[in-house]
Amino acid sequence: MSDETHDSDRKLPAAKRAGARIHMAMWERRIRQADLAARVGMSQSTLSKKLRGEVPMTVDELVTIAHALGIPACELLEEGEEVPVGGPLPHRHQLGAAS
Repeated sequence: MSDETHDSDRKLPAAKRAGARIHMAMWERRIRQADLAARVGMSQSTLSKKLRGEVPMTVDELVTIAHALGIPACELLEEGEEVPVGGPLPHRHQLGAAS
């Protein structure tokens, strides 16, 4: 069997893909989870669970989070690009000075 046969098996569920993309957008914008949670009106604990896919995220929440990050909500759900999941993101001190 070819690798192409199994590509669909390796795709992330939409919720986990969105959570990973939200994490990356937060990292790129240097936004802490607690700050994003405050912007979207939920506790940091609830946001964390939603980003990990432990608690379902509604479409309205996804749109609100995307708006708070300044990105189109559709970018959080698109297939195609590899999305790093499960690995730690760099700590703030590893990001260097903000431009």
